[in-house]
Order: sequence, then C-alpha cells, then structure tokens
Amino acid sequence: GNLVVGTAGHGIDFSAQTPASGITPSAEILDHYEEGTFTPVFGGGGNAGTYEQVAATTLATYTRIGNQVFIELVANSASSVTGCGSSYLRLSGLPFNYPDGVKNVHAEAYLNFTFTGVSCFAFQTSSAASDALIFVGVAADGTTTNVPVSAYGASKQIRMSFNYRTAL
Repeated sequence: GNLVVGTAGHGIDFSAQTPASGITPSAEILDHYEEGTFTPVFGGGGNAGTYEQVAATTLATYTRIGNQVFIELVANSASSVTGCGSSYLRLSGLPFNYPDGVKNVHAEAYLNFTFTGVSCFAFQTSSAASDALIFVGVAADGTTTNVPVSAYGASKQIRMSFNYRTAL
C-alpha cells in the first residue's frame, strides 16, 4: 500500500541520515508532493489584458516536491489576438506563489518569435504579483532588457521548463 501521512504539517523524516561533513541541514522532513496542471496566462505587465491561448494545444504541468516547483509548459497563441496589454511580456497564473525576496528563476525556453539583439531569454519574478514571471532578453554582452509584450503575437508558441522555490 501507500505511505499515508495522516496529520497536516508532517512528512517523511530523514533526520536519521548523516549529513555531509560541514553541513548543517535546515530541514529534514519531506512534507509536500503534488502533480497537476494549471492554466498559464500571457499578457502585458503594463496594464490589463491577456493573449488568448489555443486551449487544445496548450499544456502546462507542474510537480511540487517540498518547496520546489517544476514546470513544463507549451502554449500557443490564437491566430488573432486582441487586448494583450502593454509594456513587458508577463506569464502569470503559476500554481504556487514564490516567497518575497526571490529575484530570478532558472528556466529554459524555446520561443518561436524574435526580439532583436537578444541571444537568449531569462525570467525574473514580478514585483506586481507573486505568481508571475517577466520575460527578460539577454544580449551577447550580458545586458538585459524586458521583452516587450508586442514580441509575442498571433500564432506564436512558447515552450519552456523551469523551476522555482515556493513559499511554504
């Protein structure tokens, strides 16, 4: 059968293990595991508005292990988009909030749209919401700039995987 933890706030206790030399663990209880799907929302960070996604071809899954959330996402914008907001491109609707003070998120992404002068993309947490990420373009010289929402338009695709630490 399955191991069932019957009381909230408890989990699998690993404190009997010996930590590596010089290491003092801050936690040794695995207290959360979850898998599921969520609905990503793409839009502008400057004002209200979102891009319509093709629901049949948009897939967003997550796995949460302890305080780490792993995301796999494929999103396709509709063939005609309106009301997408302004300013920078933002992804919201993440399944779990990240804690205050988190600035960057490790991510790998394929975007089938271009943004001149950018050699790769990164993601930054949004100061406006704890469940949103801002797309950041990174130039060859290391300088960064927010990706404008206008770079993502009709009939475009975003494929990405990333992980982030969630608030407990």
